[in-house]
Amino acid sequence: AMIRQDSNWIDDSRELGANIGRLPNEPPIPFYVDYCDSVGLMLDLESAIFGAGPLFGLYRHTYYDPVIYRNFREHIRNIAKLYRNHPSIVIWSAENEVDIVNEIFKANEDFIGAERDSLITLQDAFHSTDPTRPVLFDGDKGMRDKSGKDRADIFCVHYPKFKSHLANGARAKGGAYPDQLPTAR
Repeated sequence: AMIRQDSNWIDDSRELGANIGRLPNEPPIPFYVDYCDSVGLMLDLESAIFGAGPLFGLYRHTYYDPVIYRNFREHIRNIAKLYRNHPSIVIWSAENEVDIVNEIFKANEDFIGAERDSLITLQDAFHSTDPTRPVLFDGDKGMRDKSGKDRADIFCVHYPKFKSHLANGARAKGGAYPDQLPTAR
């Protein structure tokens, strides 16, 4: 009964006109995915890898540790295997806000580069298990390499006030940040 009651957010989202939902920061309760399949709500399904790690004792230097990333990739392959046959899932999210934590803690460029090289392997893990869906990094833009090329399948911005989360040219004159990103016309 509790799970059925908790699914009200899905019905409420659909009533408000939403056609996609996000299940962030943890593997979902299978009922949610099944229910979204049955009612036609698309999902962005996110792994349990999230950027609050430094705040909870998983310090930044561990984010590009090879053993941790081996475990992260295994976690992602398992999620993809478990949920890849669900039509509601249209996007995989490799992680949530891991890269933005570097801005908060003012990490150096070498660390950021090494971490992004490790993070992009998570996208590869999803593609190796399910090549049919795109991958994004929630809140972490396009995982730019040193040359400025976006490597993520989807450029994801959900914090436009952070400098690095703005697309080129989206910054307002004089260094102020706009309240909204420019929209396509």
